Amino acid sequence: MFYSNGAYSLFKVDTPVISGGATPPSFQDIYSYEFDGVDDYIQTDATYSELDGQSKASFSAWIKPTATNLLGVILHTPRNTGASDSQFQILIDNGNRLRFQIQQTGTYIYSNAGVFTADTWSHILVCYDGTLTSSNRGKIFIDGVDETGAINMNRTSFDTSIGSLYISEHSQGFWSPFSGKIDEVAIWVGTDLRTQADVDTIYNSGIPNNLNDNGLTAPTTWFRMGESASWDGSNWTLTDQGSGGNNATTQNMAEASRTTDVPT
Repeated sequence: MFYSNGAYSLFKVDTPVISGGATPPSFQDIYSYEFDGVDDYIQTDATYSELDGQSKASFSAWIKPTATNLLGVILHTPRNTGASDSQFQILIDNGNRLRFQIQQTGTYIYSNAGVFTADTWSHILVCYDGTLTSSNRGKIFIDGVDETGAINMNRTSFDTSIGSLYISEHSQGFWSPFSGKIDEVAIWVGTDLRTQADVDTIYNSGIPNNLNDNGLTAPTTWFRMGESASWDGSNWTLTDQGSGGNNATTQNMAEASRTTDVPT
C-alpha cells in the first residue's frame, strides 16, 4: 500500500494472512542439493564415529536420480582404504536396485530390481539390526513399501570408521558418484525403524516432515540439504540438525548446487 501526507510518502509491506488465522508451519522443505555424478560430494567435518560398534541403525534420504541402471553412491563411511571395504555403504547399482553393504561388498542387503524411476523423487529407508537372525537383519523400504530382496548379512555390528560420512561419493573414489538430487539425509544410530507404522511416519505420504518432532526417536544425524546451510563463497556448510552435531561441507559444488526442487 502507498500512503502520503503531502510531506513524505510511506510504503507498507502487507503481511500474508493464512486462512483461519493459522500461523505458517515451522517446518518447510525448500531446498535440496544437485550432484553432477562426476566430482560433487559432501563430507562431515569430523570422523563419523557415531556407528562404531553399534548393532542397530536406520538410514533415510530422498533421492532423484538422473537415470536408472546407473551406478551411484548415496552414503559411505570408510573402515579402511580398500575399494570393497566400508563401515557401511548405500548405493544404486546397475540393476536399478538399492544396495546396503557393511564391511565387504559381499555382505549386503539388496532391494528388488527396478525400484527407481529417472527424474522422480523416491524415499529410501534402510533398517539394520545385527541382533536378529542373519536372514532378517535388514529391511529396505522404497516410498514406504517393503522392497527387501536378497540378504547376505553375517555382520552383527558396525566396524570402526576411519573417516568422514560421505554423501554422493565413496571416500576413496572407487565407486561412481551419485548423479541427481538428494534431500533430507538422516541416520538413527541404535534404532531400527522397520515397523510399518514407523516407516509410514517417516515417508509421510511422500512429503518430508520434521524428523525431530514426528513422534519417533530423533535422528543422530540429519542434514536438511539446503536448509540450515551457509555459503562462504567457496562451499556450503551444512549444520547437523540431529543430536550428533557433526557438521558437513560441500566439495567441488557451486552455490547453484542448492536447488528448490524438493519432494512434494
